[in-house]
Amino acid sequence: MGNPFVVVYKVSPVTYAIAKQVVKVAHVAMVNLIAGKRIVPELIQDDFTAANIVQQMEPLLPDGLLASP
Repeated sequence: MGNPFVVVYKVSPVTYAIAKQVVKVAHVAMVNLIAGKRIVPELIQDDFTAANIVQQMEPLLPDGLLASP
């Protein structure tokens, strides 16, 4: 649809550990599940950091939008 986005999920460590044992999927984002491959970036649990968000979003945004003042 032309709308860039990054999927992020972070839950409690206990919830994540349980879910990881119960749910066996290659992706968690609905668009990636439907496509059967990675269409949009997913930052899950410990990968969900400010640095990783910037790294994933920079290529999607117009030049200079994330630049510091």
